[in-house]
Amino acid sequence: MGKNTIQTDIDNLVSVVQEQERISVKDAAKRLNVPEETVSEWASFLEEEGIINIEYKFTKPFLVKKKLTPEQLDNLKSEVKEEKGIFDRKSKSTLNYLNKLETEVDSLKDMFNDLGNHFNKRLSGVKGELKQLKKMEDEKENLNKDILESKQEFMKKISDINKQLYSQEKNYKEMYDVLCSQAKVGSEILSIQEDEMDFIKQTDKMISKKLKSIKKKLDKKKKGKKSKSKEKLTKESESELKALEKKYEELRDFLDKEKNMMESLIDENKKQESEMDKLNKDILGKVKKSGTLIDSKLKEVEEIPKKFKIFMKKKDKILKMLDHISYNEGILKKKLNDLVKKGSALDLTGNPDDVMEEIKDLEEELDDLSKKKGTFEKEIKKIFKLLHLK
Repeated sequence: MGKNTIQTDIDNLVSVVQEQERISVKDAAKRLNVPEETVSEWASFLEEEGIINIEYKFTKPFLVKKKLTPEQLDNLKSEVKEEKGIFDRKSKSTLNYLNKLETEVDSLKDMFNDLGNHFNKRLSGVKGELKQLKKMEDEKENLNKDILESKQEFMKKISDINKQLYSQEKNYKEMYDVLCSQAKVGSEILSIQEDEMDFIKQTDKMISKKLKSIKKKLDKKKKGKKSKSKEKLTKESESELKALEKKYEELRDFLDKEKNMMESLIDENKKQESEMDKLNKDILGKVKKSGTLIDSKLKEVEEIPKKFKIFMKKKDKILKMLDHISYNEGILKKKLNDLVKKGSALDLTGNPDDVMEEIKDLEEELDDLSKKKGTFEKEIKKIFKLLHLK
């Protein structure tokens, strides 16, 4: 998970700010031997959590020491508690999915044993098609991973943006709960759903509103007269507005670019599913035909193609369940990452309140889920390999 690394990095940055009381991002990056962009990212998080302040002198950002008030500490503790609640609900939901997957895998094993005695000769006439199907499924598996990773990163970024844009944090948390709710088994997880699309549109609308407001203020400053006594202050204020304008324009560009990329991946995925469906039907037809020709006297002749069809459907269902679990796993990892950073922030104030111990338990819980998922993946691939399907 990289938990210790994250915690140490944030510890080091806060220590530098506390020691210097005021330091530029550039100097802090040199002290920590990391890129300025990385320091800016950590600093933005720490500012959001009220641990430090970021001030600008012209366009140069400075990190400034800040002491948390009792009220701010209570708010931070409440946030950590709420984030832990979301993590816990998502974790239990994923565990339920794993239990369902276990049942499906056991059923698949029984079906394989039932089919095994008569299966090899039935596949002799479709070896070429099965080889082609395996290649397509391998390609689709890689594409699915790209889609899942892209969607996880995209929705996490959208959530982070909304956290900054919403005037009331309660609204953000309610929306994040919606996005973390249990999805149905199926291809929905590999597409942008209605509630997620609404969330994206709402974010785009808020960014446009922010940009409009900032540009309006900048126009006023250009038209207004500057007194000499306030000239320096005005320049600093204008530079901050321009920095904000740039930030929101970058966010809007990010939204458009990532959404287009997601839609392109999803379209490609649908085309592959259509091609694989056609190939599956072709294989089923040939299996049925060859079975009738080879051993028409066997009672199992009519049953084997039917069972093979059920097997293929069950196989697809299991793979979709695995996609769903992988998606949940990715969200949980990112959620744990956020919790670690917030827990570290509390720890640095001298008020850990046993938070890091609780977060450690969550990390172990996620590790157990990942191991269990990995075991099922190996077992499923082993069955598919025996049938020359995977």
